[in-house]
Amino acid sequence: MKEKRRIPYGVGNWAELVRDDAYFYVDHTAYVRELEQYRTPVFLRPRRFGKTMWCSLLECYYDISRKDDFDWLFGKTEIGRNPTKLANSFLVLRLNFSLVEVGESGDLARIEESFNAHVTGSVRGFARAYAKYADFSRAENAKTALRAIEEIREAIREALRAGKTVPPVYVIIDDYDNFMNQLIFAKRDGD
Repeated sequence: MKEKRRIPYGVGNWAELVRDDAYFYVDHTAYVRELEQYRTPVFLRPRRFGKTMWCSLLECYYDISRKDDFDWLFGKTEIGRNPTKLANSFLVLRLNFSLVEVGESGDLARIEESFNAHVTGSVRGFARAYAKYADFSRAENAKTALRAIEEIREAIREALRAGKTVPPVYVIIDDYDNFMNQLIFAKRDGD
């Protein structure tokens, strides 16, 4: 007897959502095609309106390292039946700012430390995942968010100068709005 599908409350991972038809979902994948009309899209929706799931869907759709998984990730969706030219053609750097600890005190040094830790950790994962395209070792060892991003850019420039083919980078930032709201309200004393 097949298990009943569940409502995916709190599920923010596209692969988990579509694996084994365990969850109900409304197929919004056709909007990926619409999204490609914009250079820098921004989604502002209230909490619990699927922004994290949408970011996960985009990560799975555009990530070149998931090309072999495309059929099981998107085969039953509209975009899977009619993919765009950009499907699985990017190196994807995903940042989730909900993981940055702001805390009640709003201590800027602590926030900066947490921000740097999150971004450099994400960059380390990026560097390992895409090591075959460029030497991202300097980015992997960077101590600050800014340095890590600059090192990714420099590694790509060096690889291109050496004649390598490097796919473009697709940056996905999740919960930037939550992070900024927490930062603003943590420092509401006027500092």
